[in-house]
Amino acid sequence: QGGSSAAAQFAQVSLLQIGFPCQCYNDMTISKLVATELTERDVAIGITFSGVAKVPVDALRIAQKQKATTICITGFNNSQIMRYADIPFCYNCKIDDDMRTMNIARICEIGIVGLIHACLLSSDYDRIHHGAEALKNATLQGRYGILR
Repeated sequence: QGGSSAAAQFAQVSLLQIGFPCQCYNDMTISKLVATELTERDVAIGITFSGVAKVPVDALRIAQKQKATTICITGFNNSQIMRYADIPFCYNCKIDDDMRTMNIARICEIGIVGLIHACLLSSDYDRIHHGAEALKNATLQGRYGILR
């Protein structure tokens, strides 16, 4: 368990870069506590290859109960996490549930995050690009010198 946390962290950075405040929680207790504070104005994303990992499944279940919009990204259709997703994404490409092939699952998860990123960019283009300069400056402050 836990390999999908890399995709979740990628999602966090990707969404922050376009001005959507978000957090990534991999700890079971913290993710449940945070989920109980969500409202109908929030979105929760659960990412799990197997669709049965406790942290994302439980967090999405609680988030849905709190009326947040829920999104799941999983490798198995009809898995437990799909029950709690208002917007489900399933990438099953017949990837074995085997550590030797989990890199393929990560690529699929990150690809779906990229799709969500692109959809958000196109749906709120003016607002996102209006704030892009401030976000770019925040990123550049973390660098020494100018990269060309």
